[in-house]
Amino acid sequence: MDFIKTRKKMPPTKNQIDFADRLRKKRLDLGFSLQEVADKVGISKVTLSRYETLDITNIPSDKIERLAEIYKTTPAYIMGWEKKEAVKEFKITVPLLGKVACGIPIEAIGDTKYITIDEKCDYCLVAEGDSMTGVGVNHGDLIYMNKADNLENGDIGAIAIGDDITLKRFYYYREQNIIILRAANPNYEDQVYSGDMLKDVKIIGKAKFLTRKYYK
Repeated sequence: MDFIKTRKKMPPTKNQIDFADRLRKKRLDLGFSLQEVADKVGISKVTLSRYETLDITNIPSDKIERLAEIYKTTPAYIMGWEKKEAVKEFKITVPLLGKVACGIPIEAIGDTKYITIDEKCDYCLVAEGDSMTGVGVNHGDLIYMNKADNLENGDIGAIAIGDDITLKRFYYYREQNIIILRAANPNYEDQVYSGDMLKDVKIIGKAKFLTRKYYK
């Protein structure tokens, strides 16, 4: 595998693409920002971004070693020299709270079950419907969620509407005192809440966007 000399006009190899994907996935899975990792490695945020987008492919070995240390893996895994990650696999058990509507809000939470997964999150929900297909969430997908009671505009979260729960992009406009829940499918209209309706709207989580096909 040659990461040392790559002419600019040559398309990236599959190994190089996989290398960049591993760097990006490891950072996102652990919840680090570009700036946080860059500071730990001792490089700029721009440089790290260039690592992840294949703009730089001749990465010094000491930086590879430091990245592996931060990502709790090995340089061999980062470089793609081993098929499986040489790091202790971890499993966690989290609540599977029920179904979350990707469409019209539906009654969501039934009996709480527990499932064992290999990603860090606070709980899981199962997607119902097709309103979030534009961001890769399909009917039957398992959505990994973190607890949250507030969201930034544009974040995708689980929103309780009374006794129902829906998964949507969240927007709050303070001056107009309205909340808009927006689908990622043009076939669905915005859900708008204002005035007294706002007391029935409650944020319960933020999607990590680690979806896995679970059941239909």
